[in-house]
Amino acid sequence: MSAQVYGAVVGMFELNNLALTVPSPVEEYFLLIDALPEDKKEAAMKVTQPLLDALDKAYDTPAEGTAFYALQSCANHSCVPQATAEGEPTGEVSILALSDSPAGSEVTISYIDMDEEGKPLGFRERRRMLRDYGFECDCQLCEKQREKRAQAASTRGKKSLRPPKRGK
Repeated sequence: MSAQVYGAVVGMFELNNLALTVPSPVEEYFLLIDALPEDKKEAAMKVTQPLLDALDKAYDTPAEGTAFYALQSCANHSCVPQATAEGEPTGEVSILALSDSPAGSEVTISYIDMDEEGKPLGFRERRRMLRDYGFECDCQLCEKQREKRAQAASTRGKKSLRPPKRGK
């Protein structure tokens, strides 16, 4: 595989992955042991206590990473999405509706983060962040803001063509 093809594959994964946190399987194991009857619990603890001691407090640290999900990767972007993709502790992903949508409408997610209040970032910032994805967003919000910017630029251009006013 050439470096260019390899780079394209890695880039596509990077742009389509989802952060994932999975609870520690060791923590689950010890919770199951705690639920055993006392006689079986004592026998299991003889075997597992040295492991627990060796792990110290790190045994309950969740595993963190990224995963590639086919469904989430097929969703198109909108700066005002109808849904969001969330990783589940089971390792699965859920696409959750953020609002009601008419039957048959496209389900979109945002490829970029929102601000602290869960609202879209400013036009320039969104545009900058989406460059990595290789497209210019044409969602309703971007089109509306693009038209406003063009209208403002047009108005400024007309004003600058006028001769300055002179006093009498």
